[in-house]
Amino acid sequence: LQIGGQYAFDNGLYLGTWASNVDFVDGDGANTEVDLFVGFGTNLTEDIAVDAQLLRYVYPSTSTGVDYDYTEVVASLSWKELLTGTIAWSNDVFASDETGLYYQLAASHTVFDEYTLSGSLGYYDLDDLYGGGYTDYAFGVSRAMGPLNVGLSWVTTNRNLDEYFGPNDGSQFVFSIGTSFPYE
Repeated sequence: LQIGGQYAFDNGLYLGTWASNVDFVDGDGANTEVDLFVGFGTNLTEDIAVDAQLLRYVYPSTSTGVDYDYTEVVASLSWKELLTGTIAWSNDVFASDETGLYYQLAASHTVFDEYTLSGSLGYYDLDDLYGGGYTDYAFGVSRAMGPLNVGLSWVTTNRNLDEYFGPNDGSQFVFSIGTSFPYE
């Protein structure tokens, strides 16, 4: 189960939060992730937009002595709302004192004036922490239905990460419902 919210100011500044249930490894007590973020996004031209974000991952339910909390800096560049390149960096990924670097290329396109097809390809460089990284893939479709946006995505990785992320790795289907206020 996941829920999130974001408030955007007219000047491009935004802040928000996102929360999810998690289940990493037995005995760590982690069953909730709360992400807190602040960012700034703006259009450089009619076709090109940039975004920068500071993101804090918090796991409030971990057992005594277990700490996964860390901060990440995220930057993205978008072209025509069709193609987005993102890079994220942390000097303390998963509270490990090691560096993590994530790269992603994502695309979306509306077809038949009502369905949005999307896909992404990402790579998480965790060499310093785990001696290797992993690639993730996602494909999805969404549709506006009145004030709601309903979607279904398939997400998978190329590496079995059970020992690090528990049952959260592997292939997953994700169903989503979202809305924006004020609705036009």
